[in-house]
Amino acid sequence: LEDREGNVWAGTTVGLYRLTRQKLTPLTNIGLVTAVDATAHELWAGTSYGVVRFTRERGTWHGERVDGPPFYAVAVHRDRAESLWVGAQTGLFEVVGRRLRSVPLPADMTALSCLSSDSHGLWLGGGGRIAQWDRARFTPVPMPADAPGQPVCVYVDDREHAWIGFPEAKLLRRSPDGTFVRFGAETFGSDANTIYNVSQTSDAAVWVSTNVGVTRFTTAGTFTFTRASGLPSDRVWTVFDDDEKH
Repeated sequence: LEDREGNVWAGTTVGLYRLTRQKLTPLTNIGLVTAVDATAHELWAGTSYGVVRFTRERGTWHGERVDGPPFYAVAVHRDRAESLWVGAQTGLFEVVGRRLRSVPLPADMTALSCLSSDSHGLWLGGGGRIAQWDRARFTPVPMPADAPGQPVCVYVDDREHAWIGFPEAKLLRRSPDGTFVRFGAETFGSDANTIYNVSQTSDAAVWVSTNVGVTRFTTAGTFTFTRASGLPSDRVWTVFDDDEKH
């Protein structure tokens, strides 16, 4: 993830690293970093120990744990109203000031795996299902009868299409009217078997990260970038673009 000052932040198994033009600065002793969200003035890291908030004072970044019970954070998401949410193996939390507010979840959806949002509220993935939450009630998102297994991730793009990843690198795109378009593993490559993440860049392209590269979806079609295209590895976890549209 790149912040607005051009620093690149990398989450690793031993902590968070900040890459500047001069050097790589480790920020350790915070556990395994699983998700990051950044604004102009602060950075939030979801870790295996909970949530850590980083702020900069006099050119130096300082981290502090957000008050709350320890948990394994798997997703950090800022919705369209600029509220910050954390998905964890123990439930859903909203960041309020420097504290975490727990949101009660349905009994069959206590362990979350992904978060996204549209103009109506949050989309949550967990327990092998997808649900929408409008701060008043949870509404399960119906899947087709022949859905290719249990969903593993969800992302809602700026046209409010929901991209839902399944095992064996299968993908469904759900339109706002509830209709589905299917994409098989062959969309990504002959050896595709895992979808890690779906994201969107500022040019409206949707990127699906897999074990065989990253596939770009546009109105003109699809194109998959792999190691042969110049990537250091075929296994891609996620895609972001910076303020310069890179």
